[in-house]
Order: sequence, then structure tokens, then C-alpha cells
Amino acid sequence: MWIIVDGYNLIRRLPELREREGESLEAGRAALVRLLAGYRRTRGHHRITVVFDGQGGMGGGSGRTGGIDVRFSRSGETADRLIARLAQEGRSGVLVVSSDREVARAAAAAGAAAASCEEFAARLEAAAIAALKGSEEEDADDRPAAKKGTARRLPKAERRRAAALRRL
Repeated sequence: MWIIVDGYNLIRRLPELREREGESLEAGRAALVRLLAGYRRTRGHHRITVVFDGQGGMGGGSGRTGGIDVRFSRSGETADRLIARLAQEGRSGVLVVSSDREVARAAAAAGAAAASCEEFAARLEAAAIAALKGSEEEDADDRPAAKKGTARRLPKAERRRAAALRRL
């Protein structure tokens, strides 16, 4: 699975990252990349890309730090548009992390799953706790026990989103 993160959106949703961003934008970005690199090591995800707006003068750069692909949007392009383009490339193998509704809609239109920053932050925290304990979190414990009764199947997009979240 390819995880694409709306960088500034996630930074501004997590208090510890927001605090680092208060020092400087570079400090906030570096703290996020370190957090994602730790998550990648703990959970074994092969591809994580974090996208930032490059309109403030950075202009369309990219690089790799700690196993995390870091992308900046080009001049005249927003990070949201770059995320939508990347989601279109990966389609159903992509999970987009953003609390921006327009980004989530664009991801869904491309066939990708979307998760809010709050949902992803909970997974980041669980992975950090599991790493401290030295064990993997149990995904099976998160699922409710099977119940009898009328079957209700979620729409395909919701099933895809739930499956992507379980893989986190």
C-alpha cells in the first residue's frame, strides 16, 4: 500500500507537530518526516509520500529522507492538486491521509481510499506504543465479534477504506 500524506494538514492536527511548526516550518516538516519514518520502520510499509505546498518559494522539489518520499508542489500548483494527481497514479493501491474534504473527494474519485488525519494519528500513536512494548498491535482485536442477523454490506468505497485502515 502507498500512503500519501497531506503534510501541513497532518502537522496542524497533531499538537506536538504544531508546536514544532511554531519554531519554524522546517522544524515542523522535519518532525513529521521523523514520525513517519518511525511508523514506516514499525509497521513495515514500503512506500510513504508526504506532500507539502511549495508555493512559498520552495517550488517543486522532492527528495527522500529516512525512507519517506518528500514532495513539494510546483509553482502555481497546490499540494492538494499534487495529492490528487498522485492518487490518480496509484488508484486503489493508495491511502490518502488528509482531513481536507476536497482532497478526500479527489482521492475517492481516483479510486483511492482516504483517512482523516485524526484516524491516521491514532494509528501512529498505536504503532509507537507497540514499538515501545516490543510487540505488534493486534488488528483482530479491533474487529467486533460476528453477529447473527440480517447481513448489511457496506458500499464498495467504504469497504475499500476500511480495508486500507486495517492495513495501517
